[in-house]
Amino acid sequence: HILSSRYKLEEPSKNMITLAGTEDLIAGLDDVRKLHKDLKRAKKMIKHYPLGHFGFTFGEKLPYIEDFIEFLDIKTKKKHLI
Repeated sequence: HILSSRYKLEEPSKNMITLAGTEDLIAGLDDVRKLHKDLKRAKKMIKHYPLGHFGFTFGEKLPYIEDFIEFLDIKTKKKHLI
């Protein structure tokens, strides 16, 4: 695997959220699962969304934002997310 051979993925120990788009033609779900598995020491979460590769940046709706905030344990009122 390209990332595993170039980077020491067992070393990161910070919070890592892995977001995957089920319609992503660039980074397939198998690659995302492998990356997630290789991050051994990090507090991590993996989530799949019905988005393509650029849907996380340019999407009309951003369904992952609430999961991201929950994972990072950010205290906020929902009205601020709208």
